[in-house]
Amino acid sequence: MAMFNGGAVLEKNKAIVKKKILVVDDQKINRSILRKLLSDDYVVLEAENGQVALDILEHTYGSISLILLDIVMPVMDGFTFLRETNKNPLLSHIPIIVVSQQDGKESELSALDLGATDFITKPYKPDIVKFRVNSLIRFYEAVAFATAIERDKTTTLYTREAFFSYAKQKLDASHEKDWSIICFSFMNLNQIADLLGDNSVENLLYDTSLKLRDATEPYDGVLGRVWNNSILILLPIKNLENYTNEIEEILSFINNYPLPIKIKIKAGFCSIDDPSLSVRTYCDRAKLALESTAISYYSTITKYDKVLDEKIKFDAKLTIDAEKALKTEQFKVYFQPKVDLSTGALLGSEVLVRWDHPEEGLLTPDKFIPIFERNGFITEIDLYVFEKACKHMKEWIDQGYPPLSTSVNLSRTDLLKQNLPELLIDCVNRFGLEVSLLHIEITESSFVDQIEQILEMMYKLRSLGFIIEMDDFGSGYSSLGMLSSAPLDIIKLDIQFLKNRRENKTDDAIFPLVSRLSNDLDLPVIVEGVETSEDVDYLTSHAFKYGQGYYFSKPVPAEEYEQILSNATFDATITFEKCLHQVSQGDLYNFINGLPFGIMFCSQDNRIEFTNDSFLFFLGEDNKHASLTDLLTVGSRNALLNLQSKYFSGDAVTNTPIPFELKDSARNAKNLLVYTNKVLVNDVIHWQISSLGRMSAENETKSMDELNAIINNMKAEANFDHLTHVYNRHHFENLVNTKLAETDKPCAFIYIDIDNFKEINDSSGHQKGDFVLDKFGKLLTTEFRNKDILARMGGDEFAIFVTDSPSPMLIKKRLQNICKTLNSELEITCSIGIALYPKHGKNFKDLYKAADQAMYSVKTNGKNNILIAN
Repeated sequence: MAMFNGGAVLEKNKAIVKKKILVVDDQKINRSILRKLLSDDYVVLEAENGQVALDILEHTYGSISLILLDIVMPVMDGFTFLRETNKNPLLSHIPIIVVSQQDGKESELSALDLGATDFITKPYKPDIVKFRVNSLIRFYEAVAFATAIERDKTTTLYTREAFFSYAKQKLDASHEKDWSIICFSFMNLNQIADLLGDNSVENLLYDTSLKLRDATEPYDGVLGRVWNNSILILLPIKNLENYTNEIEEILSFINNYPLPIKIKIKAGFCSIDDPSLSVRTYCDRAKLALESTAISYYSTITKYDKVLDEKIKFDAKLTIDAEKALKTEQFKVYFQPKVDLSTGALLGSEVLVRWDHPEEGLLTPDKFIPIFERNGFITEIDLYVFEKACKHMKEWIDQGYPPLSTSVNLSRTDLLKQNLPELLIDCVNRFGLEVSLLHIEITESSFVDQIEQILEMMYKLRSLGFIIEMDDFGSGYSSLGMLSSAPLDIIKLDIQFLKNRRENKTDDAIFPLVSRLSNDLDLPVIVEGVETSEDVDYLTSHAFKYGQGYYFSKPVPAEEYEQILSNATFDATITFEKCLHQVSQGDLYNFINGLPFGIMFCSQDNRIEFTNDSFLFFLGEDNKHASLTDLLTVGSRNALLNLQSKYFSGDAVTNTPIPFELKDSARNAKNLLVYTNKVLVNDVIHWQISSLGRMSAENETKSMDELNAIINNMKAEANFDHLTHVYNRHHFENLVNTKLAETDKPCAFIYIDIDNFKEINDSSGHQKGDFVLDKFGKLLTTEFRNKDILARMGGDEFAIFVTDSPSPMLIKKRLQNICKTLNSELEITCSIGIALYPKHGKNFKDLYKAADQAMYSVKTNGKNNILIAN
């Protein structure tokens, strides 16, 4: 039996953990002596001069524990080497022992002045050399450990707790001085990291910290990275005026920092005027000062003063009072009408909230909504307002008023809550309302980040039947491209446009542009801020149909809005916009019952919800037709199949997934339309019904071919991205899942992100961005087979499902050719992730996740590459 050699194992482990020492000396004999003395305990590297030593340090970054340095050497002597290492923050922390002659006192002093840590003399005394080396390494390791706790890794400034500690020491040691805190905060570090990588953020923070050190060094201040995106400075100054030049220099440095993205920054200032308060308190005040204002583009610093102090106290009071106010119903809902600009007819309303505070009086939303958005209470308020709106709507409908729509504002915080759809639907069902009567208003500023999550929630809400409105359109946060990727039914033009026009601050070309955009995208526009008859005349002259503003009514309590309802006129004409704004599903059914063509509605589980008389007539032949009672009693697709078999020979209904349509004998029935997908109904059918209704009113007869063309067009609108002409995300998922259920052959899921696409929009305009997307969609269509499935997933992201895929390497080569074409023709690059079926997943969700993760890895590692998932 072999014996266990413990000594050998220990020696092996000892060798593994040996620290490295660099000996820099032009004399080989000296290097050999030191290597022999130290090699039992250390790995000894050698350099014959300072330049070679610098090269070694560059390639062994972070692994050298100590340097033994001779002074007199060719190429680069010891003094020059010390100067180079001393000015390099990555090397200056390494302890350096200077090797000198017995009479080298002057050289030793010069070396120590240049940053040397210690010195030893020749000839070498082994015990002294080992002791000095061991002691220095232990000491510097202890210092490094303490520094790691106290110093931020990226900026090398003090960490949060260290900053508070050292700042307190400064304040305690100098009561006679005036001190202040300045907080600089970078507002778009996440965006920079996403687009340019983490290294860009780290470089920005490190370079800024060096600049701040230079600016504060004469003042003997304290600097720290107290929050991830913020740097704080404690300075012995009383007012900002004492530090104006330095601040301007710092802001100018950040403003001109070499990044392709504009750096957004805020800054706050707070004087320390009460020694009894903690440093943390003053740091929080400086941060509150910067948060109290809009993003500053390097021009101002917000000062914490009495006014701001009062506001913060006021905000704190409202925060404390909010929960009780909600329970005691101090929050009151107000309604502001939406009106047809041409006729004055009432179309619906927007519900708003006021706080009837027992001490502060009636508070408008701008006083408390921002507070609730910061502390998360906003969701409680929004759900409260939604419920109150449903309650009043139900009461008004029961009193005989037309079922007009009401739009409710939801914050971006709400949209990030996964259970939001269930909460809203539950409320709507409790009051027995049509879902389409509730419009969801989402402000344009909601799209500032986490766009994918916001869009996903919007699609969920819209699929449930809610009408989606974009509020404050044109306020400057999202791109026009968002209109094509977001599931929107209505846009509301920001109030500032009309206000600026009245004050001669707006070019009149804006309104015709928005009007044309509305027509091109089939998106109705409600113009907010209508205050004068001149506003109405101007808007109607540019084909705007709907408005909201004080000219018609200010926001009023529910009781006053009921008076408006009692005196209002209502538009009885069925139009697309009226369907969106005020026609309930019941009214819509009454309308289409009189149409000379058949329509059937089914739910997504194929339960029959409605069929009109024309459909029943065309369903039968030889004076036979199924009764509406028959259909609704059994209420299922199977029941319809049974009824078909009574009147037709053969299979009258296809077995394909919805939407399906009648065929064979039923297809010969003139002007027959059948719809079974409720999502399709919500998205498209209102427009088709209104336009076909107008045809009927004009006694126009359409052939079956023309009606089939309309059906095909509707399907295309529902399933395709209108800009790139590839599938949209929803239909793509359905197609991929269907294909996966049918195949056992290898497939590939490809996820593509166009690099730096936002810069194209920002620098060249959205038309150029749309051109790039259109060109990209066409290129993908050309390069891939007809049986491959292509889709635009949203924004600048595309996906391809390659069926019966060739080898991954061939796919990769094809994608490389596409990337090469894009780079040569459009000067753009792509980050691409690939997932393989069945290796990385057997359903859409798993394949999508794997491809997305691979694509994200490419983006975080420099972009412009292709990666197959692990």
